[in-house]
Amino acid sequence: MQHERCENLACRDRRLSSSLHALRQELQQGKLGTHGFVKLSSCDRPNVFAETTFDDFPLDERLRKGLEAAVGKSYVTPVQHEVLSRHLKADQEQSARQADLLLQAPTGTGKTIAFLLPALQRLLLLEDARRAGKAAPEGVRMLVLAPTRELVLQSAKVASRLLQFSGGQLRSSFVAGSFSLEEDIERLMEDTPQLLFATPWRLARHLQTTPHFVSALQSVDLLVLDEADRLLDPSFVYKVDYLIRCLPTPRPRMVLCSATFSEPLRKFAIRSLRANLEVIRLGSKERAPLGQENTEVAEVAAPVQQVLVRYKAEEFLTTLHATLEREMGQEGEMRRVLVVFPTVRWLQFFYVLLKHRAHMSGLFALHRSLSDDRRRARALRFSKGAPASRGALFATDLASRGMDFDVHSVIQVGPPSDREQYVHRAGRTGRLASQGRSVLLLSPVELMVLKELGTFEEEQVQASASSQVLSSMHGWWEDASLSASGHLFFASAIAFYLNESHRLRARAVDVVQTVAALLQSTGLPKDYGLPAIPRGLAARLREKDELVAVRTETVRERWDVLSALGPGTMRKNATNATEKAGTAESEIEAELENE
Repeated sequence: MQHERCENLACRDRRLSSSLHALRQELQQGKLGTHGFVKLSSCDRPNVFAETTFDDFPLDERLRKGLEAAVGKSYVTPVQHEVLSRHLKADQEQSARQADLLLQAPTGTGKTIAFLLPALQRLLLLEDARRAGKAAPEGVRMLVLAPTRELVLQSAKVASRLLQFSGGQLRSSFVAGSFSLEEDIERLMEDTPQLLFATPWRLARHLQTTPHFVSALQSVDLLVLDEADRLLDPSFVYKVDYLIRCLPTPRPRMVLCSATFSEPLRKFAIRSLRANLEVIRLGSKERAPLGQENTEVAEVAAPVQQVLVRYKAEEFLTTLHATLEREMGQEGEMRRVLVVFPTVRWLQFFYVLLKHRAHMSGLFALHRSLSDDRRRARALRFSKGAPASRGALFATDLASRGMDFDVHSVIQVGPPSDREQYVHRAGRTGRLASQGRSVLLLSPVELMVLKELGTFEEEQVQASASSQVLSSMHGWWEDASLSASGHLFFASAIAFYLNESHRLRARAVDVVQTVAALLQSTGLPKDYGLPAIPRGLAARLREKDELVAVRTETVRERWDVLSALGPGTMRKNATNATEKAGTAESEIEAELENE
């Protein structure tokens, strides 16, 4: 019996792998698939659906009213057109409804509404049948998993707005890390939802600790993985597998929504999706050559202008300031900018310098150190803003995911970890076919990543106010909290570059000198030396063979590296920054809260 089961599983995997292989070949050759696969390209057909509205589809009147109240009389996007035209047909076959769906399109193209509308219409019909006395199970029918609480709350809000005219027949709810387990249970008992949004970690915790929670999910017949490429990375995938095992057998129909087709997503699809997989893809006009089918090229949405700004590390602060001023525009233009930093310490240090030293207006910070309430409040203040006001939100990748508001520009500081991350960041702008700009700031040590990111328009940034900015920075190193924050930035930036050193082909001495130049771009006098490096980082630097052989090109270069590994400090009478980290954090947070 076990041997037969293994053979069946192997046969299924071969069929699905063959289907995915055929899909890739046909996409590479520019053909439509013969296996129910569909190829879409926003670059090839940018205006083909420009005159199509939601009124052109057989939507339930309750959903139509909710949609109009939520988004108005809007045109559908290409991905919405393809999904709705295939899944809202009155004569739709049962087999088509049971097919798993892989939906790939760039961030901001309307995937959430695309997968919600057909699912909600089906749930409304099932609820109508139940109330008419026909057999239809109660309980949670649709489960949507998302990687962050922000995305869970955003999607749940969209669903609630779509269902506002359902007369309470269909209800949605959520469980996420922003609330206690008790609050989750109280909310679920009040909502009695048929549609549940959740983060994997919080849902898994309920399944493991909350009595009877597993039984509440035994009616689920549709599972949606939103931002599946992120849900299936190594930090999430084992939780997702656990959650799938807790669902009814045979497992529910599965919908995977993703901006990219990453390797973890490919492996999950081969392992978990049914062989009659339906694939709808938008916006990928480049394909890997035959024989390298595992590599997919993620694409940025067509309306986004992709810009590269090269800068010298010793001019980072003035370059960032000038780029912000250009992207934010003048007061009265109400332009919103998202600035993504590699680390929280990097973000905090330059946020405080620009806001409280250079006195830039309209700056906000969003990061993990903030409480949930403060994060939501800041995101709301930034997205709404005062009329005719400009704004820039400093955030890390984790904090920026799930944001449901438009920004005019995205500024990426430093190299993204891969093209998929770059695409996700750039997808924060140019949403729903609006125009946007993605600006990538790279120093010389980071330029190696360009070959994996694609082509950019290069622009020069004129730092016309550099002298005034540097003048406003004078003496920051004498401020205890800023000095400690500078130490924390220095250590976190070195750790970041060490983690990326293989991709950047950077020596340890290059890492230290680049971060030192970034710090000195704030006006820090060179005769102050470099901050002390924590022992763990120093040990990692020593492990690099460049330092063992001390292959430095100048005496000054060697002195910089050796002093960084020694007991040097920015302030001669200061204690080590690591001993002050706790105090510095509270002081920096106090500054962040006094906005």
